[in-house]
Amino acid sequence: LGSLEVGDVLSVDDLLLSGDIDFFGLETHADGVLIIETSGPTDADSYVCLLDRQAVGLGCDDDGGSGMWSRMLTPVTAGEYFVTVEGYGVEDAFRYTLQASLQQFVTASEQEPNDLPALATVVENTPAIVGGEIGPGDVDFYTFTVPSTTRVVLETTGSVEADSYICLFDSGGDSLWCDDDGGTGLWSRIDDPLPAGTYSVSVEGYSSTDTFSYDLLILLPELESE
Repeated sequence: LGSLEVGDVLSVDDLLLSGDIDFFGLETHADGVLIIETSGPTDADSYVCLLDRQAVGLGCDDDGGSGMWSRMLTPVTAGEYFVTVEGYGVEDAFRYTLQASLQQFVTASEQEPNDLPALATVVENTPAIVGGEIGPGDVDFYTFTVPSTTRVVLETTGSVEADSYICLFDSGGDSLWCDDDGGTGLWSRIDDPLPAGTYSVSVEGYSSTDTFSYDLLILLPELESE
């Protein structure tokens, strides 16, 4: 694919043959979040994975993108990586576009206690990656500000697979959307346009006994591109 600086986008159009796996190499020149996604001229069910230079798997995704296309976000350090693209079914064959981009984020951590909306950790700058921990029965709340009407993406991810559940609230505390498995694997994702204002997002385990570490990504893609 080539080399990525922060803000760069690389893409390639290709044809996946039945029973095939396509490998692509890329290099990142900065730490950030690597965004890998597939799309195509027709509906298809792709499956993508990210590997480091030693071919150690860093994660995979089936249907995190539009329809049954794939999309995954992975925090990475500068270095060399491989992306694989295949069909979810062994006989699948389709044309596709693979796109890779690198975004840099402000990093932050949850501030306990933040298990109530009134105690929410304030995320002052976006885009941001917020690191948190979920314990049994725990809920973490975060607030952030949208400066003008734009698309907002909230997504959880982590180095170990976990089943998160997130909800978005307006400034009055009314629930707007919730999501269970809209992200990579069993991680969560909300992607919607929002008017200017202050919002909160909650993160918890799908089960009350779940325990895991996570990164919450808060993106305002349309503002980033302006």
